[in-house]
Amino acid sequence: MSDRHHEERSMSASKRIVRFLQRYRFVFLVLAAGAVLFPIVFFIVDSINQRTMNEGAAAMYELDKQRDAYNAETDKDKKAADKKQLFSLIDTTADRFRGRYAGAYALLMRADMNYAAVTAPDAADTKEPALSILRDLSRVVDTTDDNVLVTVALNHLGTVVQNLANLAPAAGGGGSAIGLQELLEIVPKSALGAAKPGKTEDVAFDVFQSLVDRFPKCLYAPEAIVNMGFLLEAKGDAKAAYDLYGRLESDFGPSLWTKIAINRKIALEAEGLVKK
Repeated sequence: MSDRHHEERSMSASKRIVRFLQRYRFVFLVLAAGAVLFPIVFFIVDSINQRTMNEGAAAMYELDKQRDAYNAETDKDKKAADKKQLFSLIDTTADRFRGRYAGAYALLMRADMNYAAVTAPDAADTKEPALSILRDLSRVVDTTDDNVLVTVALNHLGTVVQNLANLAPAAGGGGSAIGLQELLEIVPKSALGAAKPGKTEDVAFDVFQSLVDRFPKCLYAPEAIVNMGFLLEAKGDAKAAYDLYGRLESDFGPSLWTKIAINRKIALEAEGLVKK
């Protein structure tokens, strides 16, 4: 090949490269800008998340400190004032860290305190604190961040609804002071099944089912399955309960809940409600 031909080919290749770069120059500019900006944006976002985590840890520490002061207080009036202050801090923390661990932690703290109030021997009007429990647990369940506290909230919510007639009994006895419609306005739709629950017990079952479906391997799944079995037994569906208890034997290792499930299977067989 002559020098002239070689030069012509080199010029032709150069022109093709220039045309290619001109045609896709916008794409190359975007890629170049992204290569420069991505580390900067990542650093900023990571710094913000780290700062939020640190602030959340500090907020939880302050909550724990005020709760300890409330628990240690013996003067009735001072204790009431401490409780009001603590609940106000819980509201602030839950709003500031909505959807994050610290926000869920705050709501679960108040739910635990109200649960202690409604189960106390001298508890009087339990409807309002029971409603507060349901609202706080539901807010955690409805969070956009599936942190570990969501499983805690789902399990607690199902248990509270399951025992609502005892926690907030109706004035005349029989049932709960919190009606089904009122309950459905609080419990997140994401925790309910496709069909509208017809009874409070159905709401509890759906919440437990949501826990098992969303977090099948979590710590609270075996407990939820056992409670679902209890609810099915109460409805008279012994066969469905029996099959559900069997899941604990096949899907989960030995535990207290597995032992309970095995004992319930034996009892249902002994009562002639199911055949082995």
